[in-house]
Amino acid sequence: MLPHPVSVLEVVLVCFLILAFFPEHTWKQATTTSRTRSVHGLALPKLNKMTLSDVLVAGMRGTTGSKHGLARLAKLNETEASSIIYRALDTAHGFARTKMGSGKGGGKVNGAWIEGYSNPTEGGSLRAMVRGLSGVDNRTLQVCEIGFNGGHSAANYLVMNLFGLRVRYLGFDLGEHPYAHTARRFLLSLFGDRIDVVWGDSERTLRDYHAANPHFVCDVAMVDGLHTYAAALADTLNFLPLTRSGSIVAIDDMTHPQLGQAWRDAHTACPQSLRRQGCMGNHWCRSQRTTGVKLKA
Repeated sequence: MLPHPVSVLEVVLVCFLILAFFPEHTWKQATTTSRTRSVHGLALPKLNKMTLSDVLVAGMRGTTGSKHGLARLAKLNETEASSIIYRALDTAHGFARTKMGSGKGGGKVNGAWIEGYSNPTEGGSLRAMVRGLSGVDNRTLQVCEIGFNGGHSAANYLVMNLFGLRVRYLGFDLGEHPYAHTARRFLLSLFGDRIDVVWGDSERTLRDYHAANPHFVCDVAMVDGLHTYAAALADTLNFLPLTRSGSIVAIDDMTHPQLGQAWRDAHTACPQSLRRQGCMGNHWCRSQRTTGVKLKA
């Protein structure tokens, strides 16, 4: 026997009963919950059929979105906000997030893995390092980094502007990958003059920048450029004139044997200028500038 066909009147009656027994706010809440998306394990509701990360990317493309997106980010906590900016960067680059811990980075662009990807756990430790300097005085903290690449570590630092700190970011990058220029445009759309990137070989651009801006000081100087002994050693030593006593000098990817040796040799060359402060697991190590730059004879 065929089931009794449902009439239009019966459908209308059922809808009426649902609306009558579920208050409006409960109905809206249920609708919003059904539209959640997971980003790094966080359940994030959609914003007018757009994720918050999509809103941020829309701002980069010249439409409204950046100010609205930043206001929404500021209502979250720092970890959540950083994760959403990560997702927005991935969207801007045109790739989907890969499973973290793969060791391959965030995704592929034109078939090649993106370089220099800092995962969310490492990003949290980088922000903690900067927060450790925030009690020195009430001023803008200047973060400098060799190796801008996809902009993920830069985003980690810049998001702190939404949570009580004033942070500026200056990157030095070869600029050979198109996604680095995409990342710069995206972060500029969000943070304006809080970010700048100098393109070119860091062995030349660091010295040129210091010569043109002799009073410019990096509170944090992160070496994450070419993964060769010569480049890592030169980057570390060339960074020192841009720092002062109390600045943090750090190097990423310490598991790379050539980088580890370059880091140790930089301390040997400047025994009175760098004091080791330890490492964050196998990711990166930091030291503190103590006096003027004095190369060992």
